[in-house]
Amino acid sequence: MEVLSNSVRKIAEGIENITMAATTASTPSTILLLGGTALIHDIKENVSAVQTDILIEDGTITKIEKQIPVPVGAHIIDCKDKIISPGFVDTRTQTTCP
Repeated sequence: MEVLSNSVRKIAEGIENITMAATTASTPSTILLLGGTALIHDIKENVSAVQTDILIEDGTITKIEKQIPVPVGAHIIDCKDKIISPGFVDTRTQTTCP
């Protein structure tokens, strides 16, 4: 019975390690959006298209500027020829439609 108990414990530890590794791999703490066209909104809702990088650390945008050095361990997303803008979820929604 002791051998079975040890085997079950080792399997549980292995599953826990795999789960932790998968969680860490799927949610990087640092993301660099590289070379995209960001749509920057000012206080009056005027929009400017700016070629830039965006650094996201722990879910928060920490830098918006050109040529951000790549932090160690960052997940890099090449955004060349892509638009980066907040709120592009469903831009065709009509508020008067049922």
